Amino acid sequence: MSDPVPLPAAWAFEVPAAVGSIIGDRVRLGREVRIYQNVTIGLTENTVGATAARYPTVADGGIIYAGAVNAGGIVVGARSIVGANAIVTKNVPPDSIAYGYNQIKPR
Repeated sequence: MSDPVPLPAAWAFEVPAAVGSIIGDRVRLGREVRIYQNVTIGLTENTVGATAARYPTVADGGIIYAGAVNAGGIVVGARSIVGANAIVTKNVPPDSIAYGYNQIKPR
């Protein structure tokens, strides 16, 4: 396991209810990201030596609601929302809403 990376003082990250959430060690999170309970953000498969490019990125202002799964080397765009219990395995453009199984629409 790698050492934790200190966050810049201006960086904001909110986990209102972190119970049951799993966030991979190479996931990249932007500023002012909110993640709710029982969320999984990580690889699509357990691969030894996986690179950071195979982990999700949640851009600035992204919100991931309860029970959502974000898997693989995807990007959840700035100010986008991943709805409760959504499964997302493809990119979500900025200012969009992802819901259900890879269903995406503009906000």
